[in-house]
Amino acid sequence: MPCKIPKAAYSDLATIRKFVLYDVLLEVSPNYGYKRLCEALRKKLDYRKYEYLYYQIYNGNLEPNMPRFFSKSFSDLPMEVLDEIVSNLSAKESLGVRKVCRNLRDVIDQQKPNFKILKMCFDRNQSIILKIDDLDLKFPKDSYEEPLKRLENSLKSSRHVEKFELKLDDSQGSKSLVEMLRDVSSTRLKVGKAKISVENTDDALEILGFFEPGELKKIELEDTIAWRHGNVERLVEMDQFKQAEDVHIREFGVFDSESEILKKFLHLKRMVIKLNVLTKEVALYLKNVSF
Repeated sequence: MPCKIPKAAYSDLATIRKFVLYDVLLEVSPNYGYKRLCEALRKKLDYRKYEYLYYQIYNGNLEPNMPRFFSKSFSDLPMEVLDEIVSNLSAKESLGVRKVCRNLRDVIDQQKPNFKILKMCFDRNQSIILKIDDLDLKFPKDSYEEPLKRLENSLKSSRHVEKFELKLDDSQGSKSLVEMLRDVSSTRLKVGKAKISVENTDDALEILGFFEPGELKKIELEDTIAWRHGNVERLVEMDQFKQAEDVHIREFGVFDSESEILKKFLHLKRMVIKLNVLTKEVALYLKNVSF
């Protein structure tokens, strides 16, 4: 038998709200909770109002305004439903949806997406280029704060980045980018492929150290000044290099074919390097160890 409820409860919103809160805490579905409440009150309630109240409380609004007429919005859906929906949005779509309301913005910001590509380019006297998957943006050369913040947020939220590409010059924006990477890499970044083009080759090796060894399968380093003074000796001692499979440094540094450095490349499945001199003996040696 249904329990006896004082008649005052039939129209007392505070009492009804407590029943709905109880249903939410027990994770009772709205349909079942509505039927149960109608039985308890021995009165048929307005289901749309009950459902509205249910989802308002579910989303943390314990004092919802109950207008006589209303329409439930997309953002009032349960958080797990919203999470599933926004997880299928592209980067460009997420940027637009994020502006709709705070609720959706919070859901998107809590996502841990896998990015196909994150790319940022500083090129002398050119626009700053930022690419986040299918989202391509350009910024004036001196307006680096906004693209840096966007890149920082993407890195902080990412679960994995398939390809991370940077091109740096000697501008303040490039220096600020390196500083930002130092801050966000307290936990090493999970990146599959890294392409780093720099004027200061020490920056390339520092940035390389921000990536999780083992996750990083392909490394491309480039000295854009074309002096090729990159410190290959330091590179081959890094865990990121030792656990990589594919390394391209032809435009980064040059070393002697007869040095011990060459042997440290032999674990790779593929390498693109530049030697000062390639002797016949070294060529035969490389051929033999490759098969």
